[in-house]
Amino acid sequence: MVQGFVTVADWTGDGAPDLLFRTAFSKGIVVAPGPFREGEPIRVSREIDFTPSSRGLPDFSLADFAVADWDRDGKPDLLVRQGLPDGKGGLYWYRNLGGDGMPELAEGKLLLGPESLGTNWATSRVPGFCVADWNGDGWPDLVLTRDAVLPAAAPDKQADWRGTVVVYLRE
Repeated sequence: MVQGFVTVADWTGDGAPDLLFRTAFSKGIVVAPGPFREGEPIRVSREIDFTPSSRGLPDFSLADFAVADWDRDGKPDLLVRQGLPDGKGGLYWYRNLGGDGMPELAEGKLLLGPESLGTNWATSRVPGFCVADWNGDGWPDLVLTRDAVLPAAAPDKQADWRGTVVVYLRE
């Protein structure tokens, strides 16, 4: 069962798009390496276990993820929004230390914590983020959404949605 967290990127560095997704029973992110051919089943090769937990259980702290070359070294890195206990939730960068084939990830480095994101953003499953070169300087930037649903004024009225896009530029 896929929970809606899915991305396509050349994770293995072979020039073919790979499918990365989260299942309800995984400890990390599942990788199905491409290329994909019509009519053939998609084969899962492994899980990326980036979780800070060693319980051996699924880590439900994963809120969202993206694949991008964050440090511009030519290798795909993993950026993960996690809702961790004790106020440690936030957006983490897992640098790719590997070579060809399946990447090897360094320990996560906190990029934006609750003080930058706001507690609700760090733990909510609704807002999201992406990585893009927002200002054209050649460095990947973070584009985040924040939203809030205001209660309806009356039972027969719809709730109001208020949204914000926040861009964190690399310097």
